[in-house]
Amino acid sequence: MTRVSPLLRFVPTLAALATFAAVAATARPFPAPISPAGSITALERCDALLLPALDTFERTGTRSDARRALAAALAARDLLEAARLPAALAAARDEELIFFNHVIPGLSAYLKTPGGPAAREALATILRRGRIHRARGLAAAASAAGPHAPR
Repeated sequence: MTRVSPLLRFVPTLAALATFAAVAATARPFPAPISPAGSITALERCDALLLPALDTFERTGTRSDARRALAAALAARDLLEAARLPAALAAARDEELIFFNHVIPGLSAYLKTPGGPAAREALATILRRGRIHRARGLAAAASAAGPHAPR
């Protein structure tokens, strides 16, 4: 009977390691973090998605515009949650998400009412509180981006 070298036990492990090394060598590296100045654009895209629809609703007060503003707020929140922002913009992102967390439930609650001045005033109060957070987020983003931020 022939004796097998004990080193042959490691052939499957070595083959697996070689395969892993080959795959790792060809894999794309993780993308570099986005700079704070470049990330301001992600925050601006969220605003560009939501603010026109919200402004239109606040001007007209129609239920169809409220539904459009709600859809825009949901899309903007999803966009912001998916965005890769650097740690320097964590406070700005959090404040913007808090703003969305005022707009979305506020509009949802408004759409469940028959409307009218009392419902509009209740929503306006919620939106005013949300805009305080948005202003804080914009200030945090501006300070994180520094003097070379796009304006």
